[in-house]
Amino acid sequence: MPEPFSNNDAQGDAPSDRLTRLIGAILLCLMFFVSGIHKILKFSSTKESLLSKIPSWPLPRVSIAIVIMVEILCPILIIYSLLFDQIKTVARASLIAMITFVVIVTCIYHPLDIKKKYMSNVAFFSNLSVTGGLLTLYSAL
Repeated sequence: MPEPFSNNDAQGDAPSDRLTRLIGAILLCLMFFVSGIHKILKFSSTKESLLSKIPSWPLPRVSIAIVIMVEILCPILIIYSLLFDQIKTVARASLIAMITFVVIVTCIYHPLDIKKKYMSNVAFFSNLSVTGGLLTLYSAL
């Protein structure tokens, strides 16, 4: 098994920089991982929530299963990649999947409504910030 932080990465980062990036990635990915576990535990209510937003959504169970896989597997792959400095291409693909997911969820569940006050749009801006964090992490791989 590879040893974590055994040498500098291709960018020549010091181990402390890599540790900081790893901690940041864990904190950013934790939200997705926990959400995926929650969706497993509350599968029926997750399906109901989706169908309440888009009643004609095709194959809601399959869609939710895919989302669960993205929310659980992608963070694991990203953290593994940062920890062991391996599978960078898979980690980048995982980040693209997560960015795509956040954009879709934002459009469906939290669209910007400029007629409302800021607090009514806080979920939109939170998702915008998460997308920025994911893009920053992508550029760091």
